[in-house]
Amino acid sequence: MIAGYPIDAIIAAFGAVPRIRNETVALAHISLNYTPILNILLLAVSSLLALRFLSTGAPDMLRMMVALSEGQDHHHDHI
Repeated sequence: MIAGYPIDAIIAAFGAVPRIRNETVALAHISLNYTPILNILLLAVSSLLALRFLSTGAPDMLRMMVALSEGQDHHHDHI
């Protein structure tokens, strides 16, 4: 932060800092365009896919696959 003061002084010495500043402050407002609608839609779809993943026994299958890839010998009877 201290290094900023010499730079500020150099810029001011060259007259690069405007003396009159015309600023307009726009008030922020919430708008509903396609981006939040798509975000909500994709959140709903991903939630449904996550529920489907968890309800079909996929975590157990992933644990078995990890165990097999690590060289552990697990035997499961499948019909």
